[in-house]
Amino acid sequence: MTQKYKRLRTVDLEQVLPVIISSIPNGNPNSKDKVSATIDDVLVKVSSLRLRTFAIHGTTCSSCGLQASFFAFENNGAHNWHLNLYGTKEDKDVLFTHDHTLARSAGGTDRIENTTTMCSPCNFTKSLTEPRHHN
Repeated sequence: MTQKYKRLRTVDLEQVLPVIISSIPNGNPNSKDKVSATIDDVLVKVSSLRLRTFAIHGTTCSSCGLQASFFAFENNGAHNWHLNLYGTKEDKDVLFTHDHTLARSAGGTDRIENTTTMCSPCNFTKSLTEPRHHN
């Protein structure tokens, strides 16, 4: 299933990543504090684990090596804009996400130490091949 987003505009990595880093409360990337910031005149949340993963672990897919090249202000019908990270492959935008190194279903945590940057196609492929753990 493909998520359709309404795009407002794109913005450079260099404009977004420092804002994410500077918004981390007390330098603790695992903080659950909700933080918003204005980037390019758009108010967006910048405190998600996904965004912090991009800022701390980088913007390259840990599986295939695809490099992200821009952020986009987007929404899926809601009123608030959010940031999505994209790279380009074969002239198509590729959405990036974060992946849990040790899956939550296997006891992995929602902590920056357990996340990595991954493009959506690689993350989807990994989810198909990852063993399922049942409690």
